[in-house]
Amino acid sequence: MDENGPGGMPEEVIRQAFFNTDEEFLLSVEREWQTNPKIVSVGSCCLDGILCNGMLHVANDLNVNDGSFREDLIPLFQNDPNIVGFKQNIWRVRGLVHISRSIGDAYLKRFDFSRSPLPAKFIQS
Repeated sequence: MDENGPGGMPEEVIRQAFFNTDEEFLLSVEREWQTNPKIVSVGSCCLDGILCNGMLHVANDLNVNDGSFREDLIPLFQNDPNIVGFKQNIWRVRGLVHISRSIGDAYLKRFDFSRSPLPAKFIQS
């Protein structure tokens, strides 16, 4: 989609909506994770529909089987050489999840959530 895609919906509007939703969720995680540590492992794939000027725009999460999406993650996580890897015959983010963009999954997005009191099976080293 170009800057103003079909129906006049700017791509940036959709991107910002997903970003804002995830940021709000991460703020909730910050407030709750000491008393509810498993909240950092909660996440969701997203499917979003927006009706604008009579045109339905649909956006969903991407997975790392697509090489361009794997390549997008590398500069975002330069200090993490294991950000993407091939495990159990599928590309995964940090060897765990197939989806590269989601709402939540704070322990995969921020290392400060990847520590105690989080259960050990989720802690990234």
